[in-house]
Amino acid sequence: MKSFVEYLSRIQCLLVIIENVQYVKVLRVNSEMITIEFRDLSSDGIPQEVQETNLILPGNYSITHDENVNFQPYKGNSFQLRMKVMLEIDKDHQANKTRGSTDGFYDGIPEKWRRKDLSKYDIFSFNCQNCKQRIIDKSGYKRLNDMPSAYWEELMDYWHCHKPHIDDNNTQNIYSTKYNHSLRPTSSELLLGGSYILCLPELENRPDHPVCIDNGLVKCSKCQYELGNHTKDNLIKLNKWNLILKTNLIENTFDPIDEILMSLMIFSVEQSGRHMLVHHGTEKILLWLFNTGLNVTIDNGYSWKDAMKVMYTKEEKVIADIMKMHNVDEITTQKLPYTRCISELQSINDKLPSALQSFGDWHVSYTELYNHRV
Repeated sequence: MKSFVEYLSRIQCLLVIIENVQYVKVLRVNSEMITIEFRDLSSDGIPQEVQETNLILPGNYSITHDENVNFQPYKGNSFQLRMKVMLEIDKDHQANKTRGSTDGFYDGIPEKWRRKDLSKYDIFSFNCQNCKQRIIDKSGYKRLNDMPSAYWEELMDYWHCHKPHIDDNNTQNIYSTKYNHSLRPTSSELLLGGSYILCLPELENRPDHPVCIDNGLVKCSKCQYELGNHTKDNLIKLNKWNLILKTNLIENTFDPIDEILMSLMIFSVEQSGRHMLVHHGTEKILLWLFNTGLNVTIDNGYSWKDAMKVMYTKEEKVIADIMKMHNVDEITTQKLPYTRCISELQSINDKLPSALQSFGDWHVSYTELYNHRV
């Protein structure tokens, strides 16, 4: 049996789809689950026993069970149920949930391990993902600052009422020289990007010698695990997914897929685009951010209250057609975020009822920023 539950906020009802069963019926409902009885499809002609299970709901709901409302045949071996409900607001969750606009897209994007996040802790360190050696300690830095959006250069014209005067007789472009598209931290400062941390190369020469630079790669000096790279601007760039954040309260990691998901969300907000072509070497995958802020439960074990619905394809013809018709952003990413993205999207797609796995030429998947189950 496969199951899928989604709260349809516009019409205030729960959509439940059950697949690979001969029979299914609602027994009981409460604010957190629907209890059903069902009989699996028989593969060898032998009748299956009636079973009972609880379907976890993606949130808490006020539900009045109408005995006349039950599952109806849907497609193939699947059944569908629509049940009127009222979502009970989880105040703690709502405070942390990214607020969506009226069209279902985000007005703001939460970013993990940024200045606001880290400033809550009296002490913290970033440690090697592999051997846990301390790489960066808060005590060594007086300032934490967030990097601007990935699209800050494109928005520069809107930041200046009066741009620097450029002498027509001067062959040097003063404007481009002054704003050379490179932000540089001070010696006691960390610059925090969405998926990386920038600091000066003096990190390599610190007394405890936490990192070494080898052919442009920044590695842990203890285990030689790759942490990031030495940039053309002579900075050390550490990928967050290669680090562990350790504080006096928590210890957590950064999933590499979030580099791609965050870029897709930022593009949808700042550039009004919903398509992103992700490259790694000769490989590529086109993502379509279809909707956000969704309450869904997949396969009765993957329950999200702030999910995004992501369509994806590798079909060359589909990619070419979309590139002609839509505003498509293109990013190049490293192997780990790329393979992790494909792995999660395909894994969730496999767990969906077959009637929901595709939409035209697109594969359908769901995920949630900073909250992954695969």
